[in-house]
Amino acid sequence: MHFKYQSKILKIYVIASALTDPIYDLVHRYRLLKGKEDRNAKTNRFGTAKIERPKGPLIWFHAASLGESLAVLPLIDELLSNDKDLHVLLTTQTLTSARILQQRLPPRAIHQVAPYDTDKATTRFLNHWKPDLAVWTEGDLWPIIMLKTKQHGIPMALVNARVSSNTIKKWRQWPRAALDLLGLFDCICVQEEALASVLKQINIDPKKLIITGSLKADAPKLTYKKETLADLTQQLSGRSAWLASATHQNEDEVIVSAHQQILKNGDPIRPLLIIAPRHPERGAKLARKLRDQGWRVKVRSEGEEILADTEIYVADTLGELGLWYRLCPIAFIGGTLVPKGGHNPYEPAQLNCAIVHGEHTENFAQIYKALDTLDGAICAVNAQDISNAVLRLQDESLRKKITRAAQNVVMRTQPSARSMTLQALSALQERPSKPLMNQRPNIDDVSVIAPNLKYRLSGVTSTVVRLIPLQAKEFPVAATGPGLPDEVPQVSLWSLIFMSRSGPQGWRIWHARRNTEMVLGLILRNLLKKRLKLIFTSASQREHTYVTRSLINSMDAVVATSEKSQSYLKVPAQVVYHGIDTINFSPATNKRTLRAKLGLPIEGKLIGCFGRIRHQKGTDLFLETAVSLCQQHKDLYAIILGRALPKDKDFLQSLKLRLKQTGLQNRILFYEEVTVSEMANWYRAIDLYVAPQRWEGFGLTPLEAMACGVPVVAADVGAFRNLIIHGKTGLVVPKDSLADLCEATNTLLEDSEKLSSYGALARSHTSTKFDIKGEATSLLNLYKDLLKSGAKQPHHRT
Repeated sequence: MHFKYQSKILKIYVIASALTDPIYDLVHRYRLLKGKEDRNAKTNRFGTAKIERPKGPLIWFHAASLGESLAVLPLIDELLSNDKDLHVLLTTQTLTSARILQQRLPPRAIHQVAPYDTDKATTRFLNHWKPDLAVWTEGDLWPIIMLKTKQHGIPMALVNARVSSNTIKKWRQWPRAALDLLGLFDCICVQEEALASVLKQINIDPKKLIITGSLKADAPKLTYKKETLADLTQQLSGRSAWLASATHQNEDEVIVSAHQQILKNGDPIRPLLIIAPRHPERGAKLARKLRDQGWRVKVRSEGEEILADTEIYVADTLGELGLWYRLCPIAFIGGTLVPKGGHNPYEPAQLNCAIVHGEHTENFAQIYKALDTLDGAICAVNAQDISNAVLRLQDESLRKKITRAAQNVVMRTQPSARSMTLQALSALQERPSKPLMNQRPNIDDVSVIAPNLKYRLSGVTSTVVRLIPLQAKEFPVAATGPGLPDEVPQVSLWSLIFMSRSGPQGWRIWHARRNTEMVLGLILRNLLKKRLKLIFTSASQREHTYVTRSLINSMDAVVATSEKSQSYLKVPAQVVYHGIDTINFSPATNKRTLRAKLGLPIEGKLIGCFGRIRHQKGTDLFLETAVSLCQQHKDLYAIILGRALPKDKDFLQSLKLRLKQTGLQNRILFYEEVTVSEMANWYRAIDLYVAPQRWEGFGLTPLEAMACGVPVVAADVGAFRNLIIHGKTGLVVPKDSLADLCEATNTLLEDSEKLSSYGALARSHTSTKFDIKGEATSLLNLYKDLLKSGAKQPHHRT
């Protein structure tokens, strides 16, 4: 499965998912034994539907369980009423929600149990239902199905978003994983500003965020049956009752202890405690435990009535909370004594039920805070607090005061979440779908495979990312490997093992650019007997090791990126210079606006050095150049953009220490590595690019800068002398010479006219000589010739 994201955690998850279908069969059997699955829904869990997809537009909603589902039902009702051709698919994870929703869904709405989060199950699911819009609710996020949905080009939204404090801590601990996952959404409707702030901190695009408030605040009052309420009221025979709603296992003991203290108070009416467990299946076990403790208990699911001596009533049925909130004037809201984040306070507030709650209210932090501040609820953190609160609320005047305050809070904070969410979803529905499935060709239809066996951004990766989409327009070419963006046609690494022995034209091309990729090509050809012609591109400008020479000798063809690289090869090689996508890499239309967007200094001149931060790349030479010139030019700023590998962390720290000693931290700025797609903007923002490398194979960065109309000062390494016209598009200086680097950089900074003319010619020169289309065409011709040849392809020096 394709995966472009940077988080190691998600990479491991995705790789593991390829192997988990058989494991999930065992998981499903276990869940069946525990009564957590419906035997009739097994096919759904593995992505196969028994129901045909209805014709016309289909919106797919996914919710974790019943509470999240009920929150979006009014939204679904309105969507269906607005469009008579629309159908809705609602998936959930729990058996409880499935049973209730089968009864409550409106016409043209279908419920299915959600598929397991595996590659095969999610593929089957999406291929069958083909939704036009996918909507996740609150925070039940599963990586594989989200990634697959994105690959299908289906617009994605997260609505009514809320997460626990523990989840927020994890996001802050692993921001890259959070960004990789949440960044898939085209729109995120959050309940509160606090969550929006957290999402911005992990670099979610603010344009995607909409603060709507909670859909639960917009929900209608819970329903009930009048005759059932009348019957239960009669059973109480004038006794008072209080409710513990949506409780969890570790809360029951505290609630019961509070009830014991209430009964000890000596009230002759002896109020009844009604416990409505969050998971009704706990009811029977809870009742047995309470009876063993000596309590007189009746159980709703067993059809038992409330008697005069009943002390606790276990309300373990589905969909009757509206009944209990109307029957009981006081309710303790569960999930607040244990770190579950707290459950919905809107429902009891709407029904004039006085609210008591614990300290864990993260799921509804804003409304609970408002309730507490304006005396619309009572916070109770232990059994004594709860019993005191319930006893105080026996006073009808106090209870009415609290319930009125709660209703005022709900009305005041209610932001018409439904209408705002509908607007956001409507905008996504109108957005044209951009399917990516054509970027995932069948391996057996591919004639050329370009491996990229490296997660991190590098020059080789940049070449593959920019070259393959262009070549694929004319020939069946695809990349393979981790870390590739969506726009790159690609096949999975796993598919290489199972691909047909022969390609569409008999042979296939395997175009390696690293030693590891040559090794994998040899394994596929020699051990797995795939019919492959192996090509290697060499950018190295030094003597190859024995191992590398041996691998190169096993290739069917060799490409060199320059004449200098070619001179170090002991076999015939064709020279093909790297090219640049001169459409994406182009000059800035408004440099000031762009700098402001990137958070860079707007005024003054700006020089930059981009790429890996290490001694070989000469980052220290750039820093010293920047220090010297910033001391001479008060309007000069410098940026160092890139990443240091773990082995180069000490080198990076030494640079930052040196910068601190100069006092120029506000003018010489370090920035983290950015993605391939973002690089062009950073080149456009600067006035002069400096390439101070001590060693380089080819070196794309000067070409990228010049394509953006930025002149270059570069050390005489790699192919730089062949790329730069010295004295016209930039200046080439001896390598490892700080004095020459400073002098050349200063020469251009002091002459604005020359800086401008060099930049204009640099753009023209790159567009004419180094457009990526030339590289793509040369390689395609080589592929075609090699596929026609039954033996090694002869090459000539050019």
